Amino acid sequence: EETMKIVRQFYAEVDRQVIVQGEHIHVSTGVSSQGCISEALIADADKKLYYSKETGRNRITTVLP
Repeated sequence: EETMKIVRQFYAEVDRQVIVQGEHIHVSTGVSSQGCISEALIADADKKLYYSKETGRNRITTVLP
């Protein structure tokens, strides 16, 4: 829950403040809860990130279908 709160705050700040050449920047994120930093955690977050990118903009994926 704390991670999601931080990610949502990050999204809000990016949406509100980051504009490049007159366009708002969009963010896609994969969030994993596989425990300590490890290859498995990074691989899980990476899969979720790519799912977010493939299915739209400004997405947070925490669970894959």
